[in-house]
Amino acid sequence: MGTLRDRMETDCRLKGFRRATQDVYLRCVGRFAAHFGRSPAVLGEAEIRAFLDYLVREQKVAPSTHRVYVAALAFLYYRVTLERPEAVAKIPYPRVPVPLPDILSPTEIAQLLAATRSLKHRAILMTAYGAGLRVSEICALHVTDIDSERMLIHVRDGKGGNDRYVMLSAQLLTVLRAHWQRSRPPARGRSRPPFAPHIRNTPQRAVPCTTFECTAEREMPSTVRVSRGSMMPSSQTRAVAKKA
Repeated sequence: MGTLRDRMETDCRLKGFRRATQDVYLRCVGRFAAHFGRSPAVLGEAEIRAFLDYLVREQKVAPSTHRVYVAALAFLYYRVTLERPEAVAKIPYPRVPVPLPDILSPTEIAQLLAATRSLKHRAILMTAYGAGLRVSEICALHVTDIDSERMLIHVRDGKGGNDRYVMLSAQLLTVLRAHWQRSRPPARGRSRPPFAPHIRNTPQRAVPCTTFECTAEREMPSTVRVSRGSMMPSSQTRAVAKKA
């Protein structure tokens, strides 16, 4: 796409999109252009509909993926890069089903943690469950984000680029301190994230499948985080944020 791609990339930055979102949008539009072998500047509603229909019928993309393509093309055409809103005005956004999450029981969580041999892996899973953090948020967690006086964890640059506070239990604080004392990195200005280098492989290495069969088909630590969230009323989270 050449210059058009550069223009769209600039528009994404000006819009404040994260780097990952920019890459996804550019990749979607690039695939759209490659499908027809022409620049999106000379394509219109008919080609957009044909391409989306191709993705759904032949490529069998999931509704969530379909929706991302629609969003990327809408950004390109509607009031932003190409300023041709008529090309996407009648393109519907697909309905995305919201399945119920897979929830672990307190007993299963206890079995999972008991089967985790590594202190580091146990600290990661306990942080996901005890504080409800996402993988990316655990990766970015610094020691200075642990407020042991107010028993809070400061989550920085979370989903949507937002900061928030979450509760810190005494049990989780004890495990985090034990992990830090065992593997404390050298001090270099602001504390280095203690989990970032290895957390992506933790679900595969932390627990043997034969030891904890009930989670063999589930994804961790996202399942662990969702399990914790299902047991904590949303009003508690709001109260913590208000207090902080």
